[in-house]
Amino acid sequence: MARILKGGLPRCAPNTGHHTFNYANGELNRMKIGISPIAILAIALIFSAVGCGEAKDPSGEEPPRIDEPLQDGALHLAGLTASPTMLEPEQTFQATVTYINRTLPLFYVRELVITAHHFGSDHVVQLQPSITGQALSKGQSIRLAANHTFEESAPLGYWELRAAYQDEDGLWHKSLHPVVVTLTADADVPGDDPGDDPGDDPGDDPGDEPGDEPGDDPGDVPGDDPGDVPGDDPGDEPGDDPGDVPGDDPGDDPGDVPGDDPGDDPGDVPGDDPGDEPGDDPGDVPGDDPGDDPGDDPGDRPGDDPGTAGTPWLSTEGNQIVDPDGNVWIGRGFNIHDTRSCNACTWGPPDVDEVKRRVDEAVDVWGADFLRLNLESYGASGGRVHWQNVTSDSGFLRDVLEIVEHIGTKPGVYVLVSLWHDPTFNSQGWPTAATIPVWELLATEMGEMSHVMFGLVNEPQDNWDGSQDHLVWQAMNDVVAAIRAVEDQHGSPRNIVAVQGTRGWARCVDYYASNPIAAGDGENIVYESHPYNRPSDFHDLYERAAETIPVIIGEFGPFASMTTDCAEEMMDRAERRGIPYLAWTFHMRCPPNLLVDHSNNGCGVGMPLEPTAWGRQLMRRLENPPAGQ
Repeated sequence: MARILKGGLPRCAPNTGHHTFNYANGELNRMKIGISPIAILAIALIFSAVGCGEAKDPSGEEPPRIDEPLQDGALHLAGLTASPTMLEPEQTFQATVTYINRTLPLFYVRELVITAHHFGSDHVVQLQPSITGQALSKGQSIRLAANHTFEESAPLGYWELRAAYQDEDGLWHKSLHPVVVTLTADADVPGDDPGDDPGDDPGDDPGDEPGDEPGDDPGDVPGDDPGDVPGDDPGDEPGDDPGDVPGDDPGDDPGDVPGDDPGDDPGDVPGDDPGDEPGDDPGDVPGDDPGDDPGDDPGDRPGDDPGTAGTPWLSTEGNQIVDPDGNVWIGRGFNIHDTRSCNACTWGPPDVDEVKRRVDEAVDVWGADFLRLNLESYGASGGRVHWQNVTSDSGFLRDVLEIVEHIGTKPGVYVLVSLWHDPTFNSQGWPTAATIPVWELLATEMGEMSHVMFGLVNEPQDNWDGSQDHLVWQAMNDVVAAIRAVEDQHGSPRNIVAVQGTRGWARCVDYYASNPIAAGDGENIVYESHPYNRPSDFHDLYERAAETIPVIIGEFGPFASMTTDCAEEMMDRAERRGIPYLAWTFHMRCPPNLLVDHSNNGCGVGMPLEPTAWGRQLMRRLENPPAGQ
């Protein structure tokens, strides 16, 4: 961390905490996530409505025995983590913090503690143990591992964890960047046997799939009758006639040739592609879109594929994004979520129609012409029904493509398809070699769609002094190179790729101004900032860089040090500079929320899409053309 001197902050350092991911061991510590049931980042600070306001603790109290803290201080915070980040009452979690004395010959720590504040009430707990009375020579570190077990009566919801240490003079220094855990009720159905997975029916054996009937053998496909013979095809209807031809696909009509694809009409030629329309001629090239004329080549030019609706290709020119006529494009809209919906909808089957309904509302009612579709995946189920990324879950890939194609049916609307949470990221939210196959698949599937842009990751974290900027750059450049290789292989145009800021949870893009991405000759690259800050920070975070490189604002809203007035000023300044922006977020429980929560703490399928005050503010903005146009 850069040294913070009296009178100012280091260049590109924000004046308050960040607000999204803090990855540890592939899981979330801090995440804007649905209340049912996983960690989101609780709002760290609430500000007054006058101008950009003054900081105020959301609970109205500080941790026990900690006076108003000086933020940061002489010690460097090397890491604050928690595990697990989603837990139930009477379950124990552990948090670990490490500080390093990097500057002083000797520093005395009176006490080091970790506390948890419940967002929405005045409940505060201190994790145990603490550390007292330790002297640190220059270069020495102090590490505290503490834990807490929430009682049955503890309030559910988001708990913000912070570390704080007391110096020799009795002053407390609180960590700038909290970690959030979520306390959630047991999702099991009442009456479930111990060990049942969330969603199991009462009486299911541990290991049974959700939806199995009581008595099914573990591993039976949901819907199979008890006693099905092992090896029966998934989807066999109870009462199938003995004598079915071995190799027949489930659901074949009588008379189908063995080897026909499910759903083929009797008499279809074996080998026809799955999804061929009834009556398609044999010999259609695999990969043809449904409804293509026989003989169409795979990879038909944009406009042939479903989902482009005459939306022209965009490109970068200098420091701007432009349309084919050279007009500066200033897309305006907000973030929207896939079928996992900020983890609010992972506990039941995916509902693509609900996402499409929200897309319709976003575009047709609110007036958005730019959306950021956040793809959300996890390294383990954790009780979720669907959680894997597109390389492991073909159903999720199909759902994503259906959503993207639906967006493309709306002329002039663009979507930034962003890997928001993916198990292939490292602990700092950077892409890794394991992220490359994900993007190769997405580029293969969407590279011919003119309305699609690619967002590599969500938010590279920390790195406040910029010492790791070159490493973040290399990780990003490698992924861009892989995407460009796929595009070149297919002979498709180069989609715009958004590369996220190198530090401060993607706030800072200044490194790219002097070190632009080199892969693919740097063509059609934009740089993405998430500035949850006051206007005094905007210039250092992204406006100076936007004088020479194309910049988009991928997230912002009334959160942390950004108030609604600050957000309004940010939109004014962005429009005057030709910078597209995307507000956070078209959700009811993933703050700052654009929608009122009418979901009863559920997934929100079919709920009224009523705007919050933040949502109404954005709607008013989108009613008028960008400033200066």
